[in-house]
Amino acid sequence: MKKNKEESIQLELDFSKKNKPKSQEKRISEERDNLLKKVSAFQLDTIQERVAWLLNNFPETRNSDITLQIKYWSHFEPDVFNGSLLDVNDLYKLTRLTSIVRARATIQNTYKLFLADEAIREYRGVLQKEEKEKVKQENLFPKTYAVYADESGKNEPFLIIGSVWCLNPSEAFKITRQILGFMDENDFHEEFHLSDIDKLNLGIYMKFADFIKEKNAFLSFKDYYILEGFRGAWF
Repeated sequence: MKKNKEESIQLELDFSKKNKPKSQEKRISEERDNLLKKVSAFQLDTIQERVAWLLNNFPETRNSDITLQIKYWSHFEPDVFNGSLLDVNDLYKLTRLTSIVRARATIQNTYKLFLADEAIREYRGVLQKEEKEKVKQENLFPKTYAVYADESGKNEPFLIIGSVWCLNPSEAFKITRQILGFMDENDFHEEFHLSDIDKLNLGIYMKFADFIKEKNAFLSFKDYYILEGFRGAWF
């Protein structure tokens, strides 16, 4: 029986290579790379991303799920857990240990990131004998720091690139929360632009400058200029 044009096209689409699922190895590799990008950029929206950030910056959390749980509560749920006393009713509000451990297991066992000490891995039963020598030689993911950069003067004869470097990831996380708190407290949710300063908003600009000045122990400021094709230097 003769097939019409639509049936022929549909049959061709069903067997197209584009519809073939990704291999498990490729999928894991993509998920691993995406997780590392999120951790480096402080995009910590999910339990897995937050756990990965803690494992990267606090090596002691790689070996102890209890330590990991305490760090998670302290950094991401400080409104419930203050780092010391804990009311039993707060357990209903805090992220469950099972959820944290599940995320940690995926990060360490599937993505092979931020691994625990060899003795701990053997105890957990996830280290195979043939991998021992390879694991001893592997380099752990390096500690990261955040760099926030922007440019000014792109339509002018010269260009200035300015940046803020947060050298301590733990402090950078706290400062980010404090900045968001500052914006809420002062009911100011716009970007700070020097060209927008006027008599009405000068006060909030000065207040924010004082706020940032208090944090200079953890922040580094750098700028770079380009003038008519001539490169400048970092300051």
